[in-house]
Amino acid sequence: LEHGFAHGLRVALQYIGGVSVRQVPESIEEEGTLVYDSDEGGSGITVLLTQDDGQKFERAVEIMHDAFSPEESECNCEDGCPFCLYQYGCSEQNDPDSFDKDKLLELLSHDLHLEARNDD
Repeated sequence: LEHGFAHGLRVALQYIGGVSVRQVPESIEEEGTLVYDSDEGGSGITVLLTQDDGQKFERAVEIMHDAFSPEESECNCEDGCPFCLYQYGCSEQNDPDSFDKDKLLELLSHDLHLEARNDD
């Protein structure tokens, strides 16, 4: 689920920020899946998701839902395909077992929002 969500965020960032998915890699860690800016010094692309009091994140969720929903997109595959979820350079080699579109769409149907994280 986290892996599919990370792919979805990269799809959304392409629309919101106009960047290639290769500039926004992911790392699957024990704590979760991290999506980050790979430019040295940072380009700020992932920061876009936190701007406008979370409105850009909400827009990202809408974009993901539209991109992966069979009712909204031209793709009606079961678990992910090159048209919807597959991405060049995927750390999991786009393993179909690493995607579950139904669970991802269920997650996206909830009221997702950002919360500030305190690392103290």
